[in-house]
Amino acid sequence: MRVSKPQPTRLEPVLTVPSTSLPVKFPKQRQEIAKHVVAMLQDKSSSVRRYAIALLTKLILTHPFGLLHGGPLNLTEWEGRYETVTKELKEMERTLGMGVPPDLEGSQAEQGEPQEEGEKEDDQEDQTEDEEDEDEDEAEAAEVAEAMEEDEGEEAEPAPKKEKKVKKAKTARSSLPVDLANVTDEQVLAAFDAEKHVKLKLIKKYVADALAFIRQVEGASGTLSQLLVSTSKAEVLESMEFFKTAHDYEMECAEIGITKMIHLIWTKDNSATSTEDGKELKGIRSKLVEVYRLLYFDPLPDLEPKQQINRIAKNMIERGAIIILGMIALAEPEVVSKKLETLLKVGLGRFGKADLVLARYTCIALQRLGGSVKKVKGSLTDKSIRFPMEHHLFRKLQDAIEHPSHSMDWFGMAEQAVNTIYLLGEQPDSLCTTLLRNFTVRVFAPKSKASAQDAADNSQAMDEDQDDPTGREDTQAPPSPSKTEATEQTNERGDLGDSFELSQLLFLVGHVAIKHIVHLELVERDLKRRKDEGAKEKHAKNSGKAIVEELDQIVGNAEDDIGDHIIDVREREMLYGPNSILATFGPMIDQDPTLRNAATLALSKLMCVSSRFCEENLLLLFKIFETSKDANIRGNIVITLGDIAVCFNNMIDENSDNLYRGLTDKDLNVKKNTLMVLTHLILNGMIKVKGQLGEMAKCLEDEDTRIADLAKLFFTELSTKDNAIYNNLPDVISHLSVGEHAVDEETFQSTMKYIFTFIEKEKQAESIVEKLCQRFRLTEEPRQWQDIAFCLSLLPYKSERSMKKLIEGLPFYQDKLHNEIVFTRFSEILAKARSNKSSNKPDSELKEFEAILQEHREKGEEDQNLEKTMKKKADQAKKRATRRGGRRQRATTHDEEAED
Repeated sequence: MRVSKPQPTRLEPVLTVPSTSLPVKFPKQRQEIAKHVVAMLQDKSSSVRRYAIALLTKLILTHPFGLLHGGPLNLTEWEGRYETVTKELKEMERTLGMGVPPDLEGSQAEQGEPQEEGEKEDDQEDQTEDEEDEDEDEAEAAEVAEAMEEDEGEEAEPAPKKEKKVKKAKTARSSLPVDLANVTDEQVLAAFDAEKHVKLKLIKKYVADALAFIRQVEGASGTLSQLLVSTSKAEVLESMEFFKTAHDYEMECAEIGITKMIHLIWTKDNSATSTEDGKELKGIRSKLVEVYRLLYFDPLPDLEPKQQINRIAKNMIERGAIIILGMIALAEPEVVSKKLETLLKVGLGRFGKADLVLARYTCIALQRLGGSVKKVKGSLTDKSIRFPMEHHLFRKLQDAIEHPSHSMDWFGMAEQAVNTIYLLGEQPDSLCTTLLRNFTVRVFAPKSKASAQDAADNSQAMDEDQDDPTGREDTQAPPSPSKTEATEQTNERGDLGDSFELSQLLFLVGHVAIKHIVHLELVERDLKRRKDEGAKEKHAKNSGKAIVEELDQIVGNAEDDIGDHIIDVREREMLYGPNSILATFGPMIDQDPTLRNAATLALSKLMCVSSRFCEENLLLLFKIFETSKDANIRGNIVITLGDIAVCFNNMIDENSDNLYRGLTDKDLNVKKNTLMVLTHLILNGMIKVKGQLGEMAKCLEDEDTRIADLAKLFFTELSTKDNAIYNNLPDVISHLSVGEHAVDEETFQSTMKYIFTFIEKEKQAESIVEKLCQRFRLTEEPRQWQDIAFCLSLLPYKSERSMKKLIEGLPFYQDKLHNEIVFTRFSEILAKARSNKSSNKPDSELKEFEAILQEHREKGEEDQNLEKTMKKKADQAKKRATRRGGRRQRATTHDEEAED
């Protein structure tokens, strides 16, 4: 016997809606209302969208489908109920000898919308009866619900409003005259089966209506997710309320919105405001905190105190207690230092080894032990706290890194563990050298078959332990393979090496190299500080200006010597020194995708160490970027090229064309990474913008909104640089209008409309008019004429000088005015110039210019017609000459044959 799911306490108001709210009935108008409300979410008006969201939330709160199964609207559960009742109904109809009718309710529920007109005609009579006897249907539904509850042994009272109608219906039915003496057992059973059949049909219709409503709401979740980042504060707040309500009713779409909602914590607007109708709106961040508090931390009224604590603790664990501790420790490092043993025991102990995500965030929390003092640019002081390498903290970190694992989560954990070692250790290079040696031995040392099998078993056990029992959803990580394919493949050919372990080794090599560069900078700063303090103490007793100048000169020379020494270590020792362990790992690669990814990443990071090593391998890296079929590899290369540009910007600047190729990549992440890296490099002056800004402009009209928004942000920031957009505007126009990189006319116009909004200075507008007019004489295609004319029409023409430049450029475009679109653009320019002209000044010059344009247009049309006529005559003459030549040739051939 099925036990119906109890209704949550928070959902109890569903069955007791005030009379002023939407009626809790089953009219077909509710489905129509929901359909139109979902459509209104796409309305252009912000206020319409806002009220549509509020009404959709109200429809959920007042839904009438909590009578049989409680309040939740989980789609999967309702689909299961529909399949069950459909199966029972078909089984009964077979037993009663009825034909199986078409599943009209099921098709309607699957479509999530009312029946089509054709279906309505077939069922018109039943529909009319439903509309007329709506109250009777509700009474029957209440009766069915009561019967169901009696069958299931539940003691639930029907809704108060339905009680009289149900009793009335029962009384009416029981008052019919029945001759009990002549009733047979078969008639009793038939009557009982017929009544049960009616009830099942009612239940099926009831569940089908619920499914249609749920699917309508679920279908609107994508639009509502987009409205979470709307520029309208009221829309954002209503969307947050919708997803909170959807979560309360266990709807599947709620998790998407609640996950996306967390980003609103960075919203700057946190002040309360009022709407036009006088309603007070909370700040977005305040509303976000309130929503998360209600969802995860507020006590529920039906739970015991111990259950409340367990629930809140479970939510804390699921949402990452260790992450919160790491955030708190930024302000108060004592939070971590006082409970260091607990963190090490849990986060890096048995639990951490079974859950590598937990270990990763434990490492992040441990990094707060070093203090959070901000580094002052140019300062030589370092107030960070470091520990001796004998501290058991580093032993725990080493054990966590070296613990056998074949999970992809290991890489994130190992990255943060190495960061922690370099941040807190006094001599981090010694421990990292040990790590690299141990992994090298693990990868390349010969293994027995037994040890290889044990390693495979351990890795499989690790992966089983890593399945998150709490269902934590706050961390998005790539899927974890239980074992790498390389283990099985290598055993077949007698080689017990593991490509996944080699991937781990190469990852460590690359990350240690990057962190050691940072460590060398800290060493350089520490040496300079010691030299500076020693020199000051030595000459403390001396006085006089000459002595001070001499002291500054000595300190400056010492700092230069230290800097040269550190550079020499980076260039010559780390990758080329005879005693450097990093020098051992250069050209390692394999066919295994994980290994190939790790090897490429390690190569990229090593190139950040030495300019010599970078120069030797830069073309190889670009070749991999161009030919690799793995989007992860291409995306990682783009990011590391940005790091290389920071270290050796001249090398990337000379090969920037290769970097811009990422903007045309088919993979969205590669394109996004490329755009972000180029934005950082260009805005910070690390690479020069030459002729490739047009590729950045193409992203303004990208299909993905994130790419388009990033491109708009780039051009907005670029506009703050001195004349950056103005200087590159002609190249952008040429790039988008001509050649292999050209875009369609509609995309060109929308792109240029946005870019021209940054041309605000009148002098810049005058210069652009002159340059664009001169471009007319270099073009031959009508499409290019139209594009240039369109760009000219985008300028404001607020001064007479701009119009003067345009009139002076008439010889360059007078022969293009016969083109209808070109002439239309110049007419728009004239209209704009007239609107900007003062009323007290005559516009005789503009009228004269308009007459000249019209004259050249007519002359150009005549020339074009004459040219077409001449061309037509020439073609006809050519055809006649061809025909005459053919006749002569045939005559000659005939004469030769006659002579023969």
